[in-house]
Amino acid sequence: MALLDFKEIPPANTGNGDQDSFELFAREFFSEVLHFEIVSEPNRGADDGKDLIAVEHQFGALSSADFKWLISCKHKAHSGQAVNSVDEENISDRMEQHSVDGFIGFYSTLPSSGLNNKLDAFKKKGRKIEIFSNERIETELIKAKKNGIIKRFFPESYKKELAKTRKNEPSIIFDKYEPLLCEYCGKDLLKEHLHDNKAIIVLLENLNSNEYVDAYACCKGHCDKALTAVKRKNGLIDEWEDISDWVIPSIFIRKEMALLNQLYSGSIKYNKETFEKLKHIILKLSQFALREEDDEQRQRLISLSTLPEWL
Repeated sequence: MALLDFKEIPPANTGNGDQDSFELFAREFFSEVLHFEIVSEPNRGADDGKDLIAVEHQFGALSSADFKWLISCKHKAHSGQAVNSVDEENISDRMEQHSVDGFIGFYSTLPSSGLNNKLDAFKKKGRKIEIFSNERIETELIKAKKNGIIKRFFPESYKKELAKTRKNEPSIIFDKYEPLLCEYCGKDLLKEHLHDNKAIIVLLENLNSNEYVDAYACCKGHCDKALTAVKRKNGLIDEWEDISDWVIPSIFIRKEMALLNQLYSGSIKYNKETFEKLKHIILKLSQFALREEDDEQRQRLISLSTLPEWL
């Protein structure tokens, strides 16, 4: 099922100032996703058979070359019709007129069989032809993680589907994904229990010395009870919070600020091992916390704000 609804981009036959939106989207796509250089921008009025002209800079180990593309934009998502051969007339003449090396059809629907046949005939004559229909465009956008472009041109799709999907994927902070393991069973808590309130972060405090002496993450229930039986000795108390709350961006920042304030004021101490363990936990949580809050997290934040501070 498609994640992006191309009907969110206004049709080209409106007169309210949004009629150029699909061409502007194409410009952003080829510039930011495929890293083409745009040499002829979209403009209103007669376009001489082109919407964009872009240069693809091809770099090899020993040489490089530039490839010039004529880009034709056809936005038919609102009617649901395919782009047909009548929509793309005189392709060869248009390519020669603009002195380009290849032709790209940038479409919000699919090309018709008739247009495909016409394009295949050009390919057999050695012409370079590429088609970016809605599915290919979507795939390239998501693969390139261009959420800014998606959010701008597909705001509702971003809210409904992509933000939901993104919530469960780590941000690219480290060279590779870093798991957060349960101290007892070794399960990856970020993959198994990121949003289900079944994993916790635990701090053990020595009341006599006012010092945190251990920090760890674990599954709720059996793992937590087993660790508590071993670790909580006389004079120690434990504090715990759900990992699903810690990855709410606002709470994550608050926790970091609270830690810095504690260290600065000296109100709470951490032994070296505990401090190192807590740093590792925070870094691994950052893969999911350093992002925009979604609606579900905002609601959770509201409910948490109603609780008294001492809980």
